[in-house]
Amino acid sequence: MNKRIDALALLPGVCVILVYLPVLNNGFVNSDDGDYIYANSHLAALTGRYIQWAFTTFDCGNWHPLTWLSYGLDRILWGMRPMGFHATNIILHGLNTALVTILTALFIVTAKNTSNREAPVHGSSEGGVLIAAAATGILFGFHPIHVESVAWISERKDVLYAFFYLSGTLAYLRYVQDTPVRTGQGVFFRGFTSRFYCLALLLFTLSLLSKPMAVTFPVVLLILDWHPLDRFERGERRSSVLLEKLPFFALSLASSFVTIAPQKYGGAVAPLAGSFFTRMLVGTQAFAMYLWKMLVPLNLVPYYPYPRVILLLSTKYLAAFLIAASIAVSCIVLYRFKKGRSWIAAWCYYLVTLFPVLGFI
Repeated sequence: MNKRIDALALLPGVCVILVYLPVLNNGFVNSDDGDYIYANSHLAALTGRYIQWAFTTFDCGNWHPLTWLSYGLDRILWGMRPMGFHATNIILHGLNTALVTILTALFIVTAKNTSNREAPVHGSSEGGVLIAAAATGILFGFHPIHVESVAWISERKDVLYAFFYLSGTLAYLRYVQDTPVRTGQGVFFRGFTSRFYCLALLLFTLSLLSKPMAVTFPVVLLILDWHPLDRFERGERRSSVLLEKLPFFALSLASSFVTIAPQKYGGAVAPLAGSFFTRMLVGTQAFAMYLWKMLVPLNLVPYYPYPRVILLLSTKYLAAFLIAASIAVSCIVLYRFKKGRSWIAAWCYYLVTLFPVLGFI
């Protein structure tokens, strides 16, 4: 079935690339593209000097050397023509769409094969799995909320880090599937010898070098361990499962420290007025906003300023609070009746991956 999944994944990926082809006619824009590309005096061929600059600069308020190197590669291939820079973004988004399709199918099959604690997965026949995977890939690839990341050259970091993030997740799934259950003594470092474990760690590193948003990756792996992989339920030592994540968490911590300096330099991290409760309100409202934009992608803009007036009893904050509370209660009820591990895992993933942009920092 894996070959059919791989073949199926090409369809959404190619369709997405075809739909985005008109973007190739676009030029540079005057928002960030000058700093990144056409007015960047450092942008040159991939010489040793440019590589050194890419790994040491805090320009544009970020430390993302791999993103800078990708621009340098485009500079070699296309010169300063915007069409080439756009083409790279489009191809990366097409690849990401294919990866989402593959991961969806693997998650459904894995949940069906490993979870015997809840009702059977609906549509778990081979045809149902392929339809669900294709539909998910199409929704991901064509969703308007991704247009900014694909059509704006300066957002290369978003599609680039996502490519390595998704690829690393795929490598981790392969590692778990190919590694025997470790229940005995002296097994702590056995997983470190797996080529797929090392590949997942390498891809995670590349994702961090593309955009610091990837710091959530090790927590996502733990969510996958809980469901659908169910590693904590099949007799595997929890200490082994947790210990193998230490290199991932170490890289996340290092990236977080490295990110603070350029973010302060770029003005993205600044003292905010109000208490922690105020920030919780902002984070809750941001969570609800992202959820709403996912369901109703209208009035999208590239800049959402931090609110000046924050009141719990205002309509948007009260509504956001009620939405978040309803979801939390629903997850608790589902978990208690052992019917909703997939839903809980999905919501945990959604919250964890959004956390860096919810306004707490």
